Amino acid sequence: ADFTPDALLHPSLRPLRPQSIRQFSDRMASLAGTTLRSFEETVLASTVHVYGNVAVTVVACSNVENATETSRNVEMMLLVKDQGRWRIAAQAWDKENPADPVTGLFP
Repeated sequence: ADFTPDALLHPSLRPLRPQSIRQFSDRMASLAGTTLRSFEETVLASTVHVYGNVAVTVVACSNVENATETSRNVEMMLLVKDQGRWRIAAQAWDKENPADPVTGLFP
C-alpha cells in the first residue's frame, strides 16, 4: 500500500532488470526459508527533499541477512502525494563498495 500500483523497483543487480512490486514480492517469498532465512534492515541516515506534491528521499541502511552477512546500501525513492497521502512511485538501491562508501553520502 506504500507504493503506487505501477511502481517499479530497480535493484542493484546489473544488467538492470526493473521489477514490479508483485515480481519483487514473489521473488522474496520464494527465497524466504531457503537461501534467505532472516533479514534485518536498520536505517543509518536519511534525507528528504520535498517540492509540492513530489519528494525524493535518500536512505542509508545496514542489512543483516541470515544473522551473519552484513552489508550496507543506499536506497533512493521518488514519492508522489495523491489525495493527501505520500506513496512511492519508484525505488532504486545499490550496495556500498570501497569506491562509494555510505559514510561519504551524508554530512
